[in-house]
Amino acid sequence: MAIPSSFTPRPSVDHPAYNCPIAELKAALTALKTDYPLLMDITAIDHGVEANPRFEVVYHLFSLSTHQYLRVASLCAPSPTPSAPSVVDLWPTANWHEREVYDLMGIHFEGHPQLRRI
Repeated sequence: MAIPSSFTPRPSVDHPAYNCPIAELKAALTALKTDYPLLMDITAIDHGVEANPRFEVVYHLFSLSTHQYLRVASLCAPSPTPSAPSVVDLWPTANWHEREVYDLMGIHFEGHPQLRRI
């Protein structure tokens, strides 16, 4: 499995973890889909009202062939409305995860088929 060139290592005590620029996130996750066919979770980090950018999305992927997890994090672009690209077309289960992050953190997922509160 090749790690996308846009990734930089991220400190982690349990699983391999990387940061990815938000502009390259969708392409990077698309490239990982073959080796990591399971999206286990999407969550977000609120770095506080003084932080810029304030929000970060985090994707937890799992490989069926190596039985390894991979964590990918991306800072949302600083704006009045934080956003990230939707990955529902890659992993249908992202539908619920993205709606949950939207409901709890207010992050908009661009291209989500029906983004609404849970």
